[in-house]
Formats: sequence, structure tokens, C-alpha cells
Amino acid sequence: PVEVYKYSWAVKPTKISFKIVKSVKDREKFDITCKNIFILGEKSLKTQDLFLIKCFLSNTMLLPALFLMAMGNPCPKSLSFKYVEKEFGTTFDSLKIASEIRAKWPKFTYYKMLSKISLSLFKNNPLGVPPVLGRVSRFFPKKICMSDIKKIYIGLKSMCTNMESRLNDEQ
Repeated sequence: PVEVYKYSWAVKPTKISFKIVKSVKDREKFDITCKNIFILGEKSLKTQDLFLIKCFLSNTMLLPALFLMAMGNPCPKSLSFKYVEKEFGTTFDSLKIASEIRAKWPKFTYYKMLSKISLSLFKNNPLGVPPVLGRVSRFFPKKICMSDIKKIYIGLKSMCTNMESRLNDEQ
């Protein structure tokens, strides 16, 4: 949702202008995001790739705002959580776990991280084949528990089902 950009730390201090076109595709965006979240979740669990986990969590965190947008009540991501938590109770627990993990995530861009890593790669290893995972992992929380990622993934299935039911009831 466009409302998200007003509160995003990643695009500050840039000003972004949008031309908003009213559309009935908000439900479609919600459905597509749900499908993508599950694809990312499956890949994250199989590969334990930090970048995929980050993408999975980032998309997961958008779900409440996209749900409210599909309901016709768009609001910023930061505010969407309290509304959705009231609505869905215990099925919201998976988003709480995702929030805790994301709160510990570094707040700089992926490209900055890569540039820091690539500069150190050539200084420390003339062949350029250092243990990259160790270098990447220092930018992330000390312990990303894959069982937490699995809990989020499983919890999202019931939450998305509940959200889809609610959206169907509204139509």
C-alpha cells in the first residue's frame, strides 16, 4: 500500500510522489502476496538462505496492511498490526514472532552489506574465495532459529485462510 512509504526508513530522506489509481485489484494483490509468502517460506526453510529469510519476513510483515487495503481500509504497515491483531487473536502470533526477528535485523540496505563484504573479501583473500557465509552472518541477528521461521510459516497458513474467509464474507 502507498501508505507504507510515508513511514518507511528505507526511502528516507527521498520524497516519492504517487499517482493513485482507484482499482479493484487490491484483493488480487493480497492473494498474490499470500502465494509469494508461502513460496519464499518454503525456499527459506529448505535452503536456510539469509536473503530468502529476509524476503520472507519482509513480505510477511506487509500482510496486515495488504489485508486492510483489500478490505477497503488502507493504513500504514505500523498501524495495521494493532487492527489485525484485534481481529485475528491467536493466529496473529506468527506475525509477533516475525516482528521480533525483524526488529533485530540490521537497518541498512542489502547493497551496502554486499559492498562491505566484497571490499573485505579481496583484502583478506587474494583468491577471493573467503568463507562468505560467516561474513554475511555478522550483519544479522546472532541466532536465527529455523524453528521460529517454521512456526511463522505454519501460523501464516491459518492466518491467511482466516483473512481470505473474512474477505470472502465482505464480498
